[in-house]
Amino acid sequence: MITNDFYSQENVGPYEIYNLGDFKLEDGGIIPNLKLAYTTHGKLNAEKIM
Repeated sequence: MITNDFYSQENVGPYEIYNLGDFKLEDGGIIPNLKLAYTTHGKLNAEKIM
Protein backbone atom coordinates (compact mmCIF):
# COMPACT_ATOMS: atom_id res chain seq x y z
CA MET A 1 0.00 0.00 0.00
CA ILE A 2 1.17 3.52 -0.76
CA THR A 3 1.32 5.79 2.27
CA ASN A 4 1.10 9.56 2.25
CA ASP A 5 1.69 11.37 5.55
CA PHE A 6 -0.30 14.40 4.33
CA TYR A 7 -3.57 12.46 4.73
CA SER A 8 -3.08 11.85 8.45
CA GLN A 9 -5.74 12.82 10.98
CA GLU A 10 -3.30 15.38 12.37
CA ASN A 11 -3.25 17.19 9.00
CA VAL A 12 -6.81 16.79 7.71
CA GLY A 13 -8.83 16.27 10.90
CA PRO A 14 -10.58 13.25 12.38
CA TYR A 15 -12.09 10.64 10.08
CA GLU A 16 -13.40 7.09 10.10
CA ILE A 17 -12.34 4.28 7.77
CA TYR A 18 -14.84 1.99 6.01
CA ASN A 19 -13.38 -1.15 4.43
CA LEU A 20 -15.12 -1.91 1.13
CA GLY A 21 -13.08 -5.06 0.52
CA ASP A 22 -12.26 -5.97 -3.08
CA PHE A 23 -14.02 -3.34 -5.22
CA LYS A 24 -15.07 -4.47 -8.70
CA LEU A 25 -14.83 -1.92 -11.49
CA GLU A 26 -17.16 -1.73 -14.50
CA ASP A 27 -14.37 -2.72 -16.88
CA GLY A 28 -13.72 -5.92 -14.94
CA GLY A 29 -10.75 -4.70 -12.92
CA ILE A 30 -10.57 -4.92 -9.15
CA ILE A 31 -9.18 -2.54 -6.54
CA PRO A 32 -8.10 -4.93 -3.77
CA ASN A 33 -8.92 -4.11 -0.14
CA LEU A 34 -10.37 -0.65 -0.92
CA LYS A 35 -10.77 1.62 2.10
CA LEU A 36 -12.84 4.80 2.19
CA ALA A 37 -12.08 7.61 4.65
CA TYR A 38 -15.07 9.72 5.67
CA THR A 39 -16.30 12.21 8.22
CA THR A 40 -19.77 13.39 9.16
CA HIS A 41 -20.94 16.86 10.21
CA GLY A 42 -23.93 17.82 12.30
CA LYS A 43 -26.50 15.67 14.07
CA LEU A 44 -29.87 14.36 12.95
CA ASN A 45 -32.95 15.60 14.80
CA ALA A 46 -35.73 13.31 16.10
CA GLU A 47 -37.27 13.11 12.59
CA LYS A 48 -33.82 12.17 11.24
CA ILE A 49 -33.61 15.31 9.17
CA MET A 50 -30.60 17.60 9.37
